Amino acid sequence: TLNEIPTEIHNTYINNGNTAVLTQNGQKCASLFLGSGAGDIGELEVLQGASLSVTDGAYIGFGGTGTLTLAKGGQVNSDTMSIASQSSLRLHVGGNDMVVLGNAGSTGSMTNNGSIALFADAFLAGGTYTPISDSAGGALLWSGGGAIDTFGGAWHSATQTFTVSP
Repeated sequence: TLNEIPTEIHNTYINNGNTAVLTQNGQKCASLFLGSGAGDIGELEVLQGASLSVTDGAYIGFGGTGTLTLAKGGQVNSDTMSIASQSSLRLHVGGNDMVVLGNAGSTGSMTNNGSIALFADAFLAGGTYTPISDSAGGALLWSGGGAIDTFGGAWHSATQTFTVSP
C-alpha cells in the first residue's frame, strides 16, 4: 500500500494490486491511470480531508481493472473521468462536489462503462445532493452504458443528483 501519490509528475499509474491511500490534502498529477494494462489492478482511496487534482484526465480501468473510492469529505478534481468495464467509482456521499469535472473553459465529462456506487453516509441529512458535478455548476456530459447503484438513496440521471430520505 502506497501512502501518497507523488506530486507534480506527468502520469500517475497505480497497478499490480497496489492501493494508494491519500491521507493528505492537495495532491496533484497530470493524468491518473488505475489498472493501466491488461491484467493490472489499481486502486486509489481518497480519505476524508484529502484531495487530488488531475489536470488531464482520470482513467479508472485503462486496459486493466481499477477502483476509485472516496470517503465522506474526500475530493477528486479532473477535466474528465472514464470508468472502464469491470472497474468502479465508489462514493461514500457526505455532501456535494466529491468528484468535480471540467474547468473554466470546458464542461466536465463522465464516461461510465463500469459502475458507479453511491452510498449515503450514516450521518447524511435527508436532501438532494450533487456528488459528481461540473466545475462551472452546469450539467455534465455523460456517456457510456455502465450501471449506477445506490445504497440509502436514489440517483436521478436527468438532474444528475442523489436524493436521500430524511
